[in-house]
Amino acid sequence: MAKRWLRSDDAFRAAVAIGLENETFLADSWEEIAAVAAPLKERFPSMAADVDAWMARAEPSYERLRRGSFFDRAAEGS
Repeated sequence: MAKRWLRSDDAFRAAVAIGLENETFLADSWEEIAAVAAPLKERFPSMAADVDAWMARAEPSYERLRRGSFFDRAAEGS
């Protein structure tokens, strides 16, 4: 549902979806997030800072997903 909301014309739904990044992956890759973010900022210019902040928070998770490791071993001291 959240993936569809990111592509909707409803600013409230899009805002709720980007707030879910700690609960679920909203895309299959970082590249997909970047492809969704640009049009989202165009549709809702007032949300541009929120979208940028969402991307900054989500990037480490997608990097761990890309590496195949959910846990950030560097943060654990391993």
